[in-house]
Order: sequence, then structure tokens, then C-alpha cells
Amino acid sequence: ATLTTQSVSAATNITTGESTMRFIAALEVADGVTVEKIGTYISLVALGEDGTPSTEGARVAVKEQAVTDAAPATFAVDLTGIPADQAGTSVFAWAYAVLSDGTRVTVAFDAATVNALVSVQ
Repeated sequence: ATLTTQSVSAATNITTGESTMRFIAALEVADGVTVEKIGTYISLVALGEDGTPSTEGARVAVKEQAVTDAAPATFAVDLTGIPADQAGTSVFAWAYAVLSDGTRVTVAFDAATVNALVSVQ
């Protein structure tokens, strides 16, 4: 199984000022490989004054789904409700797939901020 990052995007609601970031990953599996579940783990991490990551005030979102038939080619998860004052905060995410034999395949998205990706809705 091969897991790759496809894209990260962000959009801000101009009325509320809140943003949504979307993370999309792609999964390819060989014939005969069964996937039990796929998911994405997202962590909003502030940078301290010295530039080091801090988990103070961090929010984490996890979206996981069971796979009943063939694995989806791509899957997406949204981190919603990011307030305007957190638009410059780094967001880190990892996508993963768990195969029926217990093998876990992971891939990390590049850290991103709403400010770097934003489109206005």
C-alpha cells in the first residue's frame, strides 16, 4: 500500500472570519490487499516566542473511517472553525491507513497555515 499527500487548502468565511483547512490524501493498494480503516490526524500547534512548537491551547482533530469494500482512491478531512486570530498558527497533519494484517501506513503533510493557503469565500 502507498499513501501520499495530494493537497492542503484553506478558505475563510468573510462574514465570520473563521477558516476551514482541507487535507486530501491518496491511497493505492495492490490487488489482494485489504484495508481496514483510513484516517487523518490533525494538530493545531502554536509556535512559542523562541520559534519552538508549543501544544498550549492546541486543538486536535481525528477523522477515521472503516473501509468496507475497496479502499477509496482519495480521502479528505476538514479542520473547521479556525478563528481569525489563529490564521497564522501552524497546522500539522498525518494521514494513515491500517491494513487487515495490522500494517499501518502513514504520511505527513507539510505544516501549513491558513494565511499561506487562504482563499476567501
